[in-house]
Amino acid sequence: MDIKYGRYEMNNYIKSQYLSIEDQIIKAFNTKPAMDGTIHGQRKIILGTVGKRPTLFPSKKNGGMIALESRLEFAYALKLEQNHGVKAYRTQALKIAISNAQFVYPDFLIKYQDGSIEVHEVKPRILSLNETDLERYNRLGQILKNSNIDFKLVDHLDLPTEHESIVLNFLYQNAHTNDWSDDQILSGARSIPPLNGLLLMEVQNYLIVNGLPKELANYLIFYGHISLPSLFTNNMRNLRG
Repeated sequence: MDIKYGRYEMNNYIKSQYLSIEDQIIKAFNTKPAMDGTIHGQRKIILGTVGKRPTLFPSKKNGGMIALESRLEFAYALKLEQNHGVKAYRTQALKIAISNAQFVYPDFLIKYQDGSIEVHEVKPRILSLNETDLERYNRLGQILKNSNIDFKLVDHLDLPTEHESIVLNFLYQNAHTNDWSDDQILSGARSIPPLNGLLLMEVQNYLIVNGLPKELANYLIFYGHISLPSLFTNNMRNLRG
């Protein structure tokens, strides 16, 4: 995140700063997937990095693969996909100078349906950040504020747990087997009784009885059209459908 330069690196750093934050945002959201289907940020995440858990995430909102560097970023990407207010997002998309010799690549650049832009940084534990880190993020926040962009630190407590992420990812990966119509979504949500403790299989059976595909259950649950708390217990039996 925080990089210091020698003379050679500084020359490259200066060249990279010709684009304003606003121009970088425009460029980021105009960037199309590469030949491998990945939408790369300015800082490319290398899969197989020792000590980290990088992965490629197939993003429906972005129309391509998004590179993520940790389990927490993966969990946050799932939340962004769930959020109906989010139009699109990018990772490692901005390169922002916070001093003459340092710059940062924030984790997430987010565009909302109303056109507003936010930048979010995911941290395991905000309360554990040292003074140097806090000063760096305060400086970043002020720079972004000058461009009318809100900056937010996201704590692990705001994210799904590892088990919850596994469940959400299962639902997400199976939510788009069809292009569901508004009528199907509405009818599906209305067909499920508000009973506690339903299993995924039971939700699917209710859909079938009402003449709807059972696969619609994944979409309804992931995007919050119906609630199914039983899925998020540690009993993986509840995922069977």
